[in-house]
Amino acid sequence: MKKILIIDDSTNITDLLSIVLKKRNFEIKVAQTGKRGIELLNKEDFDLLIIDIILPDCNGLELLEEIKAKKPKLPTIILSAHGDFKYDFKSWVGDIFITKTSNLINDILTSIEKFL
Repeated sequence: MKKILIIDDSTNITDLLSIVLKKRNFEIKVAQTGKRGIELLNKEDFDLLIIDIILPDCNGLELLEEIKAKKPKLPTIILSAHGDFKYDFKSWVGDIFITKTSNLINDILTSIEKFL
């Protein structure tokens, strides 16, 4: 079973993604803060990371840069409620950028298929 870590402080998003992805036989772990995300990444191996860029305790992009320095091959989906940031991420270490819209689930599932 493939394991996905979701780092996002929005319980609406994490609950929805967890339900949908568990139904598709993924093991899901959720961290609501960057600190907790790092703790989980240090304890377990994951096949995919889904991370929000705005977290309550840190900048999600800086956290992602730190994660990618340690786990450069970990496929990553960046989430943001702000679509205007999309083009700024071409040079960042995330693999795919997804805006939190009504198409979020379909966009996530399509992206996961590319990686797993």
